[in-house]
Amino acid sequence: MKSRRDSRRTARRLLRACMAHGQLDGERVRRTTQLLGARKPRQGLAVLEEFARLVRAETARWKLHVESAAPLSAERLAEITTLLAARARGAVETTASVNPALLGGLRLRLGSDVWDGSVAQRLRRLGSISKNVAPISAR
Repeated sequence: MKSRRDSRRTARRLLRACMAHGQLDGERVRRTTQLLGARKPRQGLAVLEEFARLVRAETARWKLHVESAAPLSAERLAEITTLLAARARGAVETTASVNPALLGGLRLRLGSDVWDGSVAQRLRRLGSISKNVAPISAR
């Protein structure tokens, strides 16, 4: 009987086998899942579930979402994409959306990393700081 740890270890090995030049290869992922389905190894469902979780995490790592209070120009969006692609050490897939609730600034999400430079976030931060500061007593 395979333990959960063995299933995770097997799934990580399968994920590494599906990598090509530091990026996930979709064809290798398809072949791997087909082989797992055809061979039906012991604890195959647990391995397949963990493998699917790892594949989702790896694909999300290469997705950049840019939120702004106003529409961004194509040049500005390309500049942001280039800077964060260098940080991710690879090509990223970029999506952009407009969120007026930000009031100004940007919120960037690359995989599980979030950079929030919006005015709304700064105001929330100031509000939480002022709650923690004791009032100055009058003398």
